[in-house]
Amino acid sequence: MTVYPTLVERDSALWLAYEWTAAEASRAWRAGAVRLARAMLPAQAKDLARSIAADTQLVLAASPYLRGAELTDVLLQRVFGGACFGDADAPRTRTAFEQAVEQGRGSLHEVFTEITGCAQNWFTEARAVRRLADDPRARSSLAAAAAETQAHLHRLFAADALAALPGDASRQLSRQLKAEERRWQRLLARGGEPPTILRELADWSARLTALQAELAAEQRWLPAIDELRSWIEEYRVSLYAQELKTLGPVSAARLRARAADIGSWLTR
Repeated sequence: MTVYPTLVERDSALWLAYEWTAAEASRAWRAGAVRLARAMLPAQAKDLARSIAADTQLVLAASPYLRGAELTDVLLQRVFGGACFGDADAPRTRTAFEQAVEQGRGSLHEVFTEITGCAQNWFTEARAVRRLADDPRARSSLAAAAAETQAHLHRLFAADALAALPGDASRQLSRQLKAEERRWQRLLARGGEPPTILRELADWSARLTALQAELAAEQRWLPAIDELRSWIEEYRVSLYAQELKTLGPVSAARLRARAADIGSWLTR
């Protein structure tokens, strides 16, 4: 039997763990290594945490989705990960790991400014979407669409999703929020959208949630589930903001095929 060692957080402590696949071990290692880096630089982590708590504008902007310790943890994960390891996996040897952390120490505040500024922009863009969805014109005929948008925003800003968002994917979040804003600008101008779109969005969200729950029940993870999640976001862009373009080819058929692959793995 082959297993793959990694580092995970349990009960506020870091533990050696073993995963069934290299992909699962790598995913856990990306988060665990950042937590280890934070533990190695406790004074810097404490200082940055105080800066986050003191940033009233950021805290208020994030409050519909993340509060207090949750917001701080997400931002510190992104800051320490970016400063110490960038978009690469953390080194696996002690010497190389310590060197990466020491080099990251010097750029923590620079990366902190970048990350918090980016987060502020995300939450500001989300607020623009919420204001459109709260428009009096949307309270009756567009109530279902408004509820779907609110649920979508909460999924985008879930703590685990934001903390694990790769650097390149994080740069796409603003585009996805802009697409949602375009959707609502057109909804309010036209008075609605084809009911098939709302049903399709709801169906894909439900399908993704169900597959994630099934994987979690088996304490497993597949790269394909994150790929499906990303494709669904791109599909949303293609439905109501084609001018923003998608990162690659996306269609309902491709989504069905990927979901079927995951379903087949679960029933193996």
